[in-house]
Order: sequence, then C-alpha cells, then structure tokens
Amino acid sequence: MGILRNLFGKKQWVAPQKRDLVVADGHVEKRVMDRLVSMLRDPISPCRNAAMEALGAMGDERAVQPLISALRAEDQDIGGNFSKGFHALAAIDTPDSINYLESFSRDEGVSTLNRREASEVLKERQRPRQETPVTDGELMADLKKSAAKEFAAKDLPALLAILQDKSMDERLRVLSPYEIITRGDTATEAVLPLLNHDDDYVREEAAWIVGELRATSAVDPLIAVLRNDSDLKVVATAAYALGEIGDARAVDPLIQGLGADDADTRLSCAKGLALLGEIAVEPLLGALLSDDWKTKLGAIYSFRGWGSQPPPPLRDPRATDELIRIVGDSREHQYVVANACQALGTIGDRRVIGALAGRLRDNDAKIREYAARALAEYFNLYKQATSKPEVR
Repeated sequence: MGILRNLFGKKQWVAPQKRDLVVADGHVEKRVMDRLVSMLRDPISPCRNAAMEALGAMGDERAVQPLISALRAEDQDIGGNFSKGFHALAAIDTPDSINYLESFSRDEGVSTLNRREASEVLKERQRPRQETPVTDGELMADLKKSAAKEFAAKDLPALLAILQDKSMDERLRVLSPYEIITRGDTATEAVLPLLNHDDDYVREEAAWIVGELRATSAVDPLIAVLRNDSDLKVVATAAYALGEIGDARAVDPLIQGLGADDADTRLSCAKGLALLGEIAVEPLLGALLSDDWKTKLGAIYSFRGWGSQPPPPLRDPRATDELIRIVGDSREHQYVVANACQALGTIGDRRVIGALAGRLRDNDAKIREYAARALAEYFNLYKQATSKPEVR
C-alpha cells in the first residue's frame, strides 16, 4: 500500500518536446522498416506483436500490405496480435489500411472476437478524445480530504494508535497516515520509532510518512531499514522515501542496493536514485560501468523510467552513450540489454534507431521484442513532437 501511495502527487514523465529531439533530417532508414517487416514472421508471438506496434508508430504506408499479410497468417483462435495489427493499421491511416479494417469487421468468416476488435479500433479512430484521466495528485488530494474529515478531532497519539491497531477498521488504518503527515515536525519525531515496529505494515507506513515529510532526521534510520529490514515492501518504501527526502547521504546506500539479489529491491533503489536527481547522476554513471550485471541493470532503471509513472528518468548524454554501447555489445547480460533498449526508446537521440535496429535479429526473443517496442516508443515520441517521419 505504501509504495503505491508514493505514486500520488508526483511529477509525471512528459514526452520530449520538438526542441529536445535530436533528429537530423526527419528520415528513417529503410532498413529499420525492412527488419520490422521481417519480424512480422517471427516464430515468437510477442515479437510479432512488438513489430506491429513499431510499424504503426512509424506510420509509413509501405507497412500496410506487410501488416495485412501478417494478419492473414495469424491463427484466428489467438486474438492478441490482431489487436496490435489493427491499431497499427489505424495509426498509419491510409485508404488501404482503413478499407481492410472495415472489410475485416464485416467478414463473417473470421472469429467474432477479432471482428469485434476491428470494429472497436475503427470506432476509436473516429471518436474524439475527451476523457480527462484522474491524476495522481487529485487522488492524493482526495485521500487527504477523506482523512481530514475522518480524523479532524483526533490528536497525534490517537492517530498513531489507530495506525498500530490491527483490530481497527482497515479503512481507518489506511487513511490515518494522510492525516499524520499534516502534523509536520511533531509527527516526524513521533513516527521515527515506528521504523522499528514489529508490524511490517506499520514500518512501511512510517517510512512513507517520514518521506512525505521530507524529514532529514529520518535519513540514517531509513538507511538502516534499507540495509536490514526483512520485508521487501518496507525496504521498497524506505528507498523511495530516501529519494523523496533528497539528502546526499542516501546515494551510496541506494547505489549498493542496485546490486541486490532481489529484483524489487533493485527497482526500488533505482527509483530512489531517480528521485534524488542530479546528485545521483555521477554514481549512477559509475554503476553503468560495473562488472556486476545486477548493479548495471539497476542503474539502467534510473535512466529508463517507469512509463507514465513517477519518478521521471534521469537524463545525461554520457548515459545515452553508454546505453548505446551496451545495446551493441553481445557480451552483455540479456536482461541488461533488454532494459537498455527500453531506456533508449525514451531518449530523443537519432542514434538510438541504429542501435535498436541492430538487435531486431538477436537470437534472444526477449531482446528482439524489447528492441521493437523501444522503436515504437521512440517513434511515438517523435510523432508527438514533430511531423510523421519519411522512409527513404
């Protein structure tokens, strides 16, 4: 619960603007499209799926017929690739691609599921985008309002008692931290001992509270939690809290956590380092050069980001150079390469296209898939920032 709440109210990752994208001439090398088209015949379904997604993001009409041929070859009993293919055709948006979707949606010789999917894609294409998603900040504000209404008459000791009482109504336990954080420095002093509580849930909530309060007095206790606590949720929340507080003392412990055996711990430490921002960049660049693949993978997370979820990824041209080198190095661990591909997809640098294209024929299916998905991400960012690229 605590680590999910850490997502509320934080800055969202925003796609680079046109001025941030380094694209020399607006052209995409034809070999990239050719390799993606070849990948439509990949024996591994997720790879075909990713290739369809990338071709749709590129938006070139020359991909229409290969996409249609690929859909005709797909097993009618398996619907996943049809959805990606239909969306790709709708994104390219030529008369041929739309005609195919319309024809498919009326074809009684295909499965009802896939026919319905084609109809839905056509409806989405015509439907104006009016939805306004609820932001994490709005969710956080609502929770604070609910807590204020519930606990307005409660003093701090009473709130702490509710948090620690296992017999208490679960809703009240969940809401109590949102009111505790309104009590400021007084709350910090009272909550710090709870980092050693025997209840995992209480320790997790205590870590979240001191992180929200940006309590520098909590840095050393949180580092102790990060290194010694046996509960992975508590460790994750402590890592995030250290990032929230922003104290340089947290850098080395979080860097050490990148090499943890547990994947969730590596991920949490990477998020904490991304939250620390500039003070973490140099140590993370060093971690990218580590001989330990787990440490290197953890560092990549900080430069990769988490999609629309906070924190936003760190950016440094030296990291881009190293990520490109990693993707091109056949000696690197497969997980390292796959996640480096993901990271490159979020960076507006034309050089990443060639690096990612070089992995579309990799022997490892996961790397092929991640490289194609990263190209889709890159071209989607490109389309948001400038006009549709041409293929020569």
